[in-house]
Amino acid sequence: MMQILKTDGPRSGREVLSLFQILAAISLFIGALILFRQMYQVPYSFRFLLWNLFLAWLPLGFALLARAGHRRRGRLSPAVGLSACAWLLLFPNALYIVTDFVHLRGNWHAGLFWIDLVIIFLSAFTGLTLGFLSLYIMQSIVRRIRGAAPAWLFVLGALGLSGFGVYLGRFLGWNSWDLIGAPDMLLRDIFARIVNPWVYPETFKFTLLFACFYIGLYLLAYFVAASYSSWTKEIRQPS
Repeated sequence: MMQILKTDGPRSGREVLSLFQILAAISLFIGALILFRQMYQVPYSFRFLLWNLFLAWLPLGFALLARAGHRRRGRLSPAVGLSACAWLLLFPNALYIVTDFVHLRGNWHAGLFWIDLVIIFLSAFTGLTLGFLSLYIMQSIVRRIRGAAPAWLFVLGALGLSGFGVYLGRFLGWNSWDLIGAPDMLLRDIFARIVNPWVYPETFKFTLLFACFYIGLYLLAYFVAASYSSWTKEIRQPS
């Protein structure tokens, strides 16, 4: 286990490209299911999931920009720093979709419950996978600059902040871009919960719960991917 923690995990660009193609296909399938669902003229729509999926793809884009900038310059340039900041700002959007299961409550209309379940499950799975893939890319950058231990501290910090970011989105209705559009009001809500934690106990319960949830899932995904990469490397070697 410790040996896996010290490695970069899966390194095959072909494997990453295949995963990218699979996620793109799943995203298109989700869109088709949502359009199919609209044919039933139900009183509630899942079109908001299309927007949430779009937001979930953005962190991966900025992570790839950061990686390309770092490889081109070989150091932490302003362009890499800006891409990393944009990634951190948008990263919680990829993990947010898992909370959209709340929309299943009481949705038995026209027998569409199972379609709704598949739509939300695939959306949450896609969002988590996109988010974790982008986090892995950022972790690899930090590893090359600072080493393995700081890279894992970066992972823990990013997932912990994401737990808080998901809370702000689900319960207070804040979005990532509100840090630019309405920074005073957003920072006021954040500051109030940091200064008076006893007044907002649910904030910290939710943040801790989902931070642990995301960390556990990421570790699982990381070890499975690293083990799979090692396994395929072994079976491809001639005996």
